[in-house]
Amino acid sequence: MLFRSHLEPGGCLLSGGVWCPPPALLKALRKDIYENIEDFVAIMEKPAFKKTYPTMEGEVLKRMPAGYPSDFKYDEILRHKDFSVVSYKPDEFFFEPDWMDKAVEDFKLLYPFNQFLNYTVDEYLGRVWLSRPEIGWPRLPGFTSTYLSKKQGGYNIN
Repeated sequence: MLFRSHLEPGGCLLSGGVWCPPPALLKALRKDIYENIEDFVAIMEKPAFKKTYPTMEGEVLKRMPAGYPSDFKYDEILRHKDFSVVSYKPDEFFFEPDWMDKAVEDFKLLYPFNQFLNYTVDEYLGRVWLSRPEIGWPRLPGFTSTYLSKKQGGYNIN
């Protein structure tokens, strides 16, 4: 999960998501987004999120990736090579006394988007989630953490 701020005269921004994933992770991200598209779109279509992070950024394929229907309603999402969003800010934003508070509020809007993607990233890295609370999936009773990490063929609670 990535929360990023970039300060450059005329090019300031706040952003997050997954940028330049390796091919195997990109394939897994597309698969999970495709299989949970309603949840992913619901996160991106929340009015406050959409106002702050209007579109996904990055390189986009001309055609649908292999294995997905060409008439898929949300083809523009799956054609992305990166799953990141950006909130461009005027330079003055970072000179305001409360800029840090405003940036934190923008990053809070980004949290469910990153959590959705992080589920797949964690699986790719060998950690398995028990729940996805950002979309209401239940937690297992008695567990204080929401994921297990895979170690030497077994799973340990983190």
